[in-house]
Amino acid sequence: MSYHLLALICLLFCVCRHGVLPMEKGMDELDGLDRDTQQEVDERKRIKSIIYRFLTRREYSYFELEQKLTYKGFSKQVFGPLLEQFTQQGLQSDQRFAEAFCRFRSRKGYGPFKIEAELRLKGVSDKIIGQTLDSVELDWYKTAKEIIERRFGVDKTLDTTVRSRKWRFLQNRGFTAEQIKAAVE
Repeated sequence: MSYHLLALICLLFCVCRHGVLPMEKGMDELDGLDRDTQQEVDERKRIKSIIYRFLTRREYSYFELEQKLTYKGFSKQVFGPLLEQFTQQGLQSDQRFAEAFCRFRSRKGYGPFKIEAELRLKGVSDKIIGQTLDSVELDWYKTAKEIIERRFGVDKTLDTTVRSRKWRFLQNRGFTAEQIKAAVE
């Protein structure tokens, strides 16, 4: 066997076995850092694609995205700046999320108190919650009345037990006392 062929076989063996060429084993620390930064770049790309995938389905609050990315095992130091970037570009907005969530939950028959509490659990600020509940044009009185009619029928009995059941039902749904009173009577 010629010397060149033997050297080539040795090189292939080293690459296959160790993943590096023999002369690469003595690399300095900078090359190791380049590999780390490449891994970080790949991780950032992966996080971006995950965020895009989430936001194409529906609106998410900043807090919800943080929770989902943390659950997937990503470091907040890595995804924090990316989330800020999405927020600054307008791709993620707590205001937009709150409006969509408010409309969705009101259609499901929930009142302003319940929606407000759920938005707080989703990490939306009180300022945004207040603005959203004021700006979303919903007739809470009409919604409460429709919910009662759907649940109990058009029964207008003055029976106190039925009225108290209706009252508790709407109260658990998050409606105010005024809205409940208007719907029950």
